[in-house]
Amino acid sequence: MKQVEPLRITSARTMRAPPQQLSAVILPAALPTIVVGIRLASASVMLVLVNPRWSVPKGYFIINSQHSF
Repeated sequence: MKQVEPLRITSARTMRAPPQQLSAVILPAALPTIVVGIRLASASVMLVLVNPRWSVPKGYFIINSQHSF
């Protein structure tokens, strides 16, 4: 809600919009920030998931899976 211009919220309240309609004003205005956050988080997740495969030899996974099977 901090990313939304105060003028949009004020104008919606001036038009006596109920709280359900305020979400129709706030969500489209905040959507670009939400999408950027999801994009950055998904990039971080991919780095965390891919990095262990580079740092640990593949033989370790094979031997470890044989012992745990």
